[in-house]
Amino acid sequence: MSGSLGNSDRDRVLDATDLVALIGEHVQLRPKGREHVGICPFHDDRAPSMTVVTHKSSGFYKCFSCGAAGNAIDFMMNYHKMEFIDALRALAERAGIELRQTRSEDGATGGRRALLRANAIAANFYRKALAHAEIGARSRAALDARNVSEAMRERFNIGAAPDGWDTFVRHLERLRAHHQTGGRTDDGARGNDAVPDLDVFRAAGLVRDGRQGPIDGFRNRVIFPICDEMGAPIAFGARQLNPEDQPKYLNSPESGVFHKGRGLYGIHLAKKSIIDSRTALICEGYTDVIACHAAGVT
Repeated sequence: MSGSLGNSDRDRVLDATDLVALIGEHVQLRPKGREHVGICPFHDDRAPSMTVVTHKSSGFYKCFSCGAAGNAIDFMMNYHKMEFIDALRALAERAGIELRQTRSEDGATGGRRALLRANAIAANFYRKALAHAEIGARSRAALDARNVSEAMRERFNIGAAPDGWDTFVRHLERLRAHHQTGGRTDDGARGNDAVPDLDVFRAAGLVRDGRQGPIDGFRNRVIFPICDEMGAPIAFGARQLNPEDQPKYLNSPESGVFHKGRGLYGIHLAKKSIIDSRTALICEGYTDVIACHAAGVT
């Protein structure tokens, strides 16, 4: 543990984390009395050997075969091969908790937490745009032409940027107004934070300045969210729908959460397979990765 991250932060994060929901995102659990049981992900388990206990003072998991045990932070560290501080931050972001050390870090434009929230809001917007009967029609047709199934679109959270100069900007204005009046919206981000300042969206490449005001960073393109190891969107790849819209692929700029060359598209879906097999298959493009997953190569 370092800096000003103390036991109070740890305890707040653990108290706010639903251990069954967290482990259930990675392991199929079934109720057994007041507890839950499932296949242990930490060894070659053939019968449900892991028990998740939440009815006692401190929730924990324990495998009665290999001995793996711990709390939510331990699970994150062991399952995702994370350091303590990274596991704590990931769970804090998941629960919408502000850690003491990160308050000053996120006070500046482009702070990690604000950028993650901005990207989550954008990913949700693009996903809904793809599903819209009219707005997403061309993007769906482009995905159909590349044999990207509905299941793969959902798995990779593929979206569509509308063909408008400020559609996303106006969406942010409505979202911000709704939050300011105390309303709750499905904006794709965990927690109850206000919508970040427009400068945060600029830093993420989601908004840029036009001649008459802010405009959308991506428009009339198929959107491929690039996620971190936990599945949080940190950047986007946007493919043209019209040949005259250059470049063919427009990518997010580097930011406080995204560094080109230090991440892999689809890593959140492939990390466990990479760890288990000690092998990673690297593909050239987004649709190549998706095709591999569709074929069962993860």
